[in-house]
Amino acid sequence: TTSTSGTSTTTSTTGPVIVDYLYTNVHVDADCTDSGGSVITLNSTKRVCKLPLSSCPSGWSAFKSATGVAYTQTEYTLYHEAGPGGGVTKTLLGHLSLAAIAVESVVYCSDWSSLRGRCNAKSIQYANIKYVACY
Repeated sequence: TTSTSGTSTTTSTTGPVIVDYLYTNVHVDADCTDSGGSVITLNSTKRVCKLPLSSCPSGWSAFKSATGVAYTQTEYTLYHEAGPGGGVTKTLLGHLSLAAIAVESVVYCSDWSSLRGRCNAKSIQYANIKYVACY
């Protein structure tokens, strides 16, 4: 068996079998696709698995930027902000491609007092993570 730069060549009775590894040589392409993901390349050379999950499954690691932010893709997320007249429905836009951007969040009024005319309690809403980059 020979392993260089994420490719392993194994000789079998029928000839060489080439196996492509993801970043850090722990998982192979088939592990990714068998988990429902697709193999992509980030930062020009890092082969990772884009999974339709909010976090990496057990045995996998999240691919992160140099500053420690995981590569995720979020989607539009609706939340209701309480307020006068019942409040309003708002949207967190999300980021529509895999990126090392902190998951968007907003602090909003979750309990409005019409008697006092002020917010009694605030909450935080995070954008829904649609995909995560794992290896």
